Amino acid sequence: MVGLDEGDVFCAKVTGRANNNAINVVGDIAANGVTLYQPYGIYSLPPVNQTVILTKLGNGYTVTGCQMLQRDMNQGEVCIFSSGGASIRLLNTGEIYLNATRIAPN
Repeated sequence: MVGLDEGDVFCAKVTGRANNNAINVVGDIAANGVTLYQPYGIYSLPPVNQTVILTKLGNGYTVTGCQMLQRDMNQGEVCIFSSGGASIRLLNTGEIYLNATRIAPN
């Protein structure tokens, strides 16, 4: 595995969408058409002004993560949310919150 040098990691803000799987960014670097790599089954485009981490990939860059927003969560919990306010939160207790609706385990 090839290691990353400090000069291979950058921080930038999203300025817009380039196409279905790419965004434009400006910050430590400015780049258009930056590809997004995410776990299988998860698809999202960071909204404008979201801070992202970029790493070098070949002759270009890829987004490897977004700055986590402040959330009231416990370790081990998962929250999926959209910029429009919809959310699914999986709690350590087995409860699920779909937006503000509590779903209790059986």
